[in-house]
Amino acid sequence: MLSFIRDILWHLRDQKLMVFGLIFIVSSLIKVDSYNKISDHVGKSSQRLVGCWPFSEAYLTSSYFAQQKSLFDSDCHDYLAGEYSSGDFCKGMASEISLLQLSDLQRRLHGEGSHRHLISTLKFMNRSYIRSLLDSHDCKAVIIERLPIGVFADLFELQHLVHRKVFVDAAVFGDTNLELPSALSNRSIVEVHMNIGHENPLRGYETVLELPLHARYPPLDDSGYAEVQLGHPDLFLHCRSKEAQSEPCLWRLTEVNAGPAEAVMWRVPSGNDAHRGIVSSVTFVSALVCALSIVVSAITSRNKDVRRSR
Repeated sequence: MLSFIRDILWHLRDQKLMVFGLIFIVSSLIKVDSYNKISDHVGKSSQRLVGCWPFSEAYLTSSYFAQQKSLFDSDCHDYLAGEYSSGDFCKGMASEISLLQLSDLQRRLHGEGSHRHLISTLKFMNRSYIRSLLDSHDCKAVIIERLPIGVFADLFELQHLVHRKVFVDAAVFGDTNLELPSALSNRSIVEVHMNIGHENPLRGYETVLELPLHARYPPLDDSGYAEVQLGHPDLFLHCRSKEAQSEPCLWRLTEVNAGPAEAVMWRVPSGNDAHRGIVSSVTFVSALVCALSIVVSAITSRNKDVRRSR
């Protein structure tokens, strides 16, 4: 009888393990699927957005963060698709802007350490068409960088570049607290507006964006470095006719498909975990010596004042 009960309990235990195993497999598949969707949006432009952008809205991503508390790449892309969807009012101009295509997108990091410049070079094709389009239309390039956790852009630094006419406009959305360490921070978006560059006889039309970025304090690592990956940006063009006065409040917006670009890796210096004890001891001793020096100086100064008063 006891052996029969033991067999039943063992059989039930196996069934529970099977149920837990199925739950784990299903949850893993869901996570992989959601990760693939996000990777598709980061690595390439999966759909073209053509629509009207109200002139009263200074930034594309401002309305997204007015409704969302955190940044997810797929959610942000889908939101822009619905917010600025195509309409009959914009189709005429959209067909003209759609001829503006990028021939190449090059990205690299310049500088060393925790303060770098992300340089993005946009090269446009159809040189003769761009020349005629820019003569009759006011066109700007909009670059949206979705920064990972551990990297931020200083809004005051960007505004200084706007005042120097380096950028037409710039804004930061999401986590704008510059003092938080990497472990306590969240993601942010940088939206930069730039004029399309002048024609170069050898390279055609180029727009070069030098975006100053800063790394937060990363967690300790045995290698002494933490790797941060900067994904593919969202690229848009918005144009408005210089002569048309009937529609002064609208820009025509189109997404520029630059194709898949290599992700930029940033090796951020971090403290070595093996040196934690030494650094803590030296810091404690230094702080203690400084505190004692202040106390001794205060007592000595007080004694001198007392003697002088006598």
